[in-house]
Amino acid sequence: MRSRTSPIAIASIAVAMLAAGCAANAPRSEAPLPFHVAVVPIGVPSSVETDAEGVVLALDSERITCDIVDELDGRVFSRASAIDLPSSVGAEEFNAWSGPERDAWTLEAARTLEADLLLEWEVDAHSPVEHESNEKFWLNLPLFLLGGPACWFVDDQTYHVDARLSGILSDLGPVNAGRTTLQRGGSRLSDLEARVDDATLDFLDRVGGNPGQLVLSVLVPPGFLGREGARAEEALSEKVSGLLATELRNRVSDDRNRILRGERLIDFYLAADASAEWDESGLHFSGEVLERLGDGMRLDRCRIEAGGVTAWFQPGPGEPAPDVGTQRIRYLRNALAGDFPDVPKTSTARLELFAGGRNSVSRTYTLLVRPRKAPRAR
Repeated sequence: MRSRTSPIAIASIAVAMLAAGCAANAPRSEAPLPFHVAVVPIGVPSSVETDAEGVVLALDSERITCDIVDELDGRVFSRASAIDLPSSVGAEEFNAWSGPERDAWTLEAARTLEADLLLEWEVDAHSPVEHESNEKFWLNLPLFLLGGPACWFVDDQTYHVDARLSGILSDLGPVNAGRTTLQRGGSRLSDLEARVDDATLDFLDRVGGNPGQLVLSVLVPPGFLGREGARAEEALSEKVSGLLATELRNRVSDDRNRILRGERLIDFYLAADASAEWDESGLHFSGEVLERLGDGMRLDRCRIEAGGVTAWFQPGPGEPAPDVGTQRIRYLRNALAGDFPDVPKTSTARLELFAGGRNSVSRTYTLLVRPRKAPRAR
């Protein structure tokens, strides 16, 4: 006698298959790099006007910038902040500004934010977008046959978007000191690229709360409904924006050592595990600076700013760091520590490291200030 598989069992198998692979997308859990990055578009995506049939992908610069900030803030960098476009200037006029005009405005805005780094981005995407039902469409049919809203939440439509975001990450120190400009690229730390080829949407993404579509989905499998139209285009724009920001975060994480060390700019760097903690007695800082040996300028003083208080302190003599560098490139490890009793409670501390005496160069870092844990009673 041939055994039968119940619809409930089929639906359970389908749900399990749809959920498979989620663990592979877990975010990375590395300590944030000790920088405050300001984020700004180089050019604002223009509104898309096309008579072609199909789905139009119209990306919004403000949304992309917000998504990038959300992905970077506190996860890849200590802080990330958006630089808003000038309130009195429209997108087309902003795009028409000359490079030096945009740079001057951007640098002033970044200084106001007290940012250490600047991330400029631009995006390229094509319309109209082709789409098709994917393998989850067929897995979703058993859920539809069972009835109920479970089939609304399956990403059964794939949109082939071909979107690319290019980013330039620069250190603001050399630019603010007048040693280079953004256009020359002398303070560039990393060139970044994020690509999104495909994006998937579920039924609720595509139709929102449209009551007619919701009622129709009781009679017709949701995979056949709402595949095009204004709501689907809006949802696709949101999805692609978020995917681009996530891919950009991954690219920054891939390049974190190059960004932290900044070897083209300066001969030392602050280790990523530096910490700033606060309790009722004040601010407590500890960290290590790795200094490359050679003919470069030596680290000679440090300044910390937090809660409106500025304090100076000196680095230690340093000791060899055989675990860093190579046989040709060697480093010293300088332990830094300081207690600053006059600092009020604050959320961030800004550290600046100097080298070179009177003709000094420096690099700034931003640390999140965390509550200091009380020592355990014995």
